[in-house]
Amino acid sequence: MRIPTTSTATRRCRARGRAGIAATLAVLAMAAAAEAASYATEGTCAGFPKIALLVPAGWCLALVADAGSGLVFPRRVVEVSPGRYWLVDMGGWEPGRGRLLEFELPARGGAPSPPAMKVVADKLDRPHGLALGPDGRVYVGEAARIWRTRPTLPLVVEPVITGMPSDGAHPLKEIVFGARGQMFVNVGSSSDACGGDAAAMPLPCPDRAGATPRAAVYEATLGGPGFTLQSFKPYAIGLRNSLALAWAAPGVLLQGENSIDYRDADSPPEELNSLRRGADYGWPYCVGVRQPARGYEKRFDCKTSEPPALLWPAHAAPLQMIAVPAEAKNASPASSSSPGTATAPAAIASSASRSTPAAARAGRRGRGSTAGARSATSGRSARRPEFLSIRPAAFSSSRTATGRS
Repeated sequence: MRIPTTSTATRRCRARGRAGIAATLAVLAMAAAAEAASYATEGTCAGFPKIALLVPAGWCLALVADAGSGLVFPRRVVEVSPGRYWLVDMGGWEPGRGRLLEFELPARGGAPSPPAMKVVADKLDRPHGLALGPDGRVYVGEAARIWRTRPTLPLVVEPVITGMPSDGAHPLKEIVFGARGQMFVNVGSSSDACGGDAAAMPLPCPDRAGATPRAAVYEATLGGPGFTLQSFKPYAIGLRNSLALAWAAPGVLLQGENSIDYRDADSPPEELNSLRRGADYGWPYCVGVRQPARGYEKRFDCKTSEPPALLWPAHAAPLQMIAVPAEAKNASPASSSSPGTATAPAAIASSASRSTPAAARAGRRGRGSTAGARSATSGRSARRPEFLSIRPAAFSSSRTATGRS
């Protein structure tokens, strides 16, 4: 992996919610066929059609844009300035079809309507990750590289990390910022279970070998006068595909593991992991709570791997995890504090199945009443779509999973 030189630095740019809606726009990243039915809606949420999904108490989810607005395979969205949003659309699994899009939403009191999508950049290679950095720039994760730009036009692309693996089963790059110039990056495994149909799976697994393994979450350290890349190295290994990552509280990096795909409907479970520097979470040798994966029975001691914090049903496919303020307010004039000034993070995201690609707006109805921090994951499941809520303050390196969440 090449580490290029970058330059310039600015202040941290915080995305601010509009119309009292809680601090986040969640993209429902669907691997759905174009002919699939759209979301069922009932009532309204912040003036938009309200999607009939299970969400935490006090939240609603609104349908903002879908295939009718030109979306094909939307993945991530961020607010780059008040009421102005950037969205990455993969366009499909073939390279060169991705786009970076811009749209706007009306200010408080404005009449909501499906937004017009403006193409900011095209011919991108399977873009997935999108995040606002502490330097005020927007970071975009394509399959083989991460680049950044100021949230203004025309675009000036500045490479940050290049030469990452873009082949195999899991080429997508999720990115999330932590503390002190930390940026965490998913480098997924090249295969489902590190082998083919042979009964004897390779040991060691080639994806785990060397100084730059796959199936890992990497830590990029950014700093200096230009907020340039200082180092890029594995943070935690044995993670098949980390599309759900969230810096949920100081020192708490949560990961939703897309586990090995058995044909069984109920095995193996998906995992929620609290990542520690240098820890090994077991892929492809172990699944669930330190259980040997098929083909590795009596060949690897899973007691040496880090256990998950919680388990989810098999094939739930967590695809996103995002932190938002716990005390986000609604649009009431009496609500004086804003998401950007909340002291504790929370999170919201979604899961759904067999839906057309769409962008959705998550809004909090009423005042937040839960103390501390929460986080949530988004994924796609054959079960009823739902929002999940988790308290990161409950996690510690010594906690192990005892059942399903």
